[in-house]
Amino acid sequence: MNHLPKLHNDDCAAGRSPCPPDPTNNREESENYRAIVAELNADWRIIECRDAIQWIVQRRAGKRYGEPRWDGRCYCRTRQGLLRRVREIVGECDAGALAVIGSLPDFVEGGR
Repeated sequence: MNHLPKLHNDDCAAGRSPCPPDPTNNREESENYRAIVAELNADWRIIECRDAIQWIVQRRAGKRYGEPRWDGRCYCRTRQGLLRRVREIVGECDAGALAVIGSLPDFVEGGR
């Protein structure tokens, strides 16, 4: 998973300086969603849903509140189904992203 690190340092944690904003987000449509699995190309990505029960293939869909917004296009519970749908709807994909998909478990583990 591509979980982004939090930007807190020791001074921030101790309350000696203001904490920078956390760049991750729990909204699946957010540009900085916390569980991005792979960026397939400039317009497509895969995330793990917030409940960890499925992978979602998303397409960039304009902006909301000045930030890029992502829309879910298909939802998959198996790696095989995910690969099939990516081939059907995405088009050209980054080779590294395809390798990430190939390394995913056969099924989403489910639930947090």
